[in-house]
Amino acid sequence: GLAWTIASGICIALYVLCDAQGVRAAQSALAYGCLASIANGAVMAWRQRHLGNPFQLVASFPVVTVASGFASMASYLLILWVWDQGPIAPAAALRDTSAIFALLIAVFWLKEPFDRPRVAAVLLAAAAVPLLRLG
Repeated sequence: GLAWTIASGICIALYVLCDAQGVRAAQSALAYGCLASIANGAVMAWRQRHLGNPFQLVASFPVVTVASGFASMASYLLILWVWDQGPIAPAAALRDTSAIFALLIAVFWLKEPFDRPRVAAVLLAAAAVPLLRLG
């Protein structure tokens, strides 16, 4: 399990650096984010082609797909804008505090258990925020 955790952390660091350098080279968070999203969407549509036509899948669940797509795109563009305007590391760490919202959604909406490992993970993420001020 530890090896997968380390590998995940390395992958996260690499995509953060890739996105941050890309948005700074593009000089536009909107242009970079839209192009990256279109490319990702095309690759995912090709990868998931066995599920059927992606446009028909979106049409089958329009409210969920459009709302989740809008929220995802807005959050991605927001973090790209932050990385374009300021230091990368604190913004990336602060973004990871979204685990708090994930826990709340899991417990209250998905009715998952409120257990110690989940609480520990969220507290660890939340504890990192004040530490950012020390660095």
